[in-house]
Amino acid sequence: MNDWLDIKGKTVLVTGASSGIGKAIVEELLELGVNVANFDLSDNDLRHPNLLFVKVDVTSRSEVEEGVAKIVERFGNIDAVVNNAGINVPRLLIDAENPKGPYELDDETFEKVTMINQKGLYLVSQAVGRILVKNGKGVIVNMASEAGLEGSEGQSAYAATKAAVYSYTRSWAKSLVNMVYVWLELLQELWKLRVFELFLTRKLLLIPVERR
Repeated sequence: MNDWLDIKGKTVLVTGASSGIGKAIVEELLELGVNVANFDLSDNDLRHPNLLFVKVDVTSRSEVEEGVAKIVERFGNIDAVVNNAGINVPRLLIDAENPKGPYELDDETFEKVTMINQKGLYLVSQAVGRILVKNGKGVIVNMASEAGLEGSEGQSAYAATKAAVYSYTRSWAKSLVNMVYVWLELLQELWKLRVFELFLTRKLLLIPVERR
């Protein structure tokens, strides 16, 4: 594939990249000659000399920081991160037909969704962000959802975490201005378009092209 993005040789971390959108992003990056690291709990069948899989629980600071160190050891640097890891466990706030039943939101589900979708985002962004700030350039891409803007019936915990992603992204973009480019992208748009057509840059790495 022609390196139309001019990012060959760059290094990008994609979290939750063993399946779905994350895997599609990894495949596209590899075709463009990018060094790619995948943080996930399980590997997949994708093999490439420029691909590094690191088993990481993104809610664990020690695992995240150790994983980032492994990327630097393997590739020498990190130029960008795509915070793709996230889960959605639909639950009702109140199940009128079966209060406290399996479809009603409980503490365990709430904490699991919040830990992965929010704490994981923060830990990975901080660990990689330190490198990007030291380099004076780089990109943080955070994956959000329309649910974070409008809410979603039966998915309030998920929607709340995605609303938080919007706030983190805007806040970090302000605090890291002139050092690191922080961008937000909607999951729905990634399904509609060829995944990597949303990301375009020459000076930084992954400035998205917005298509609405």
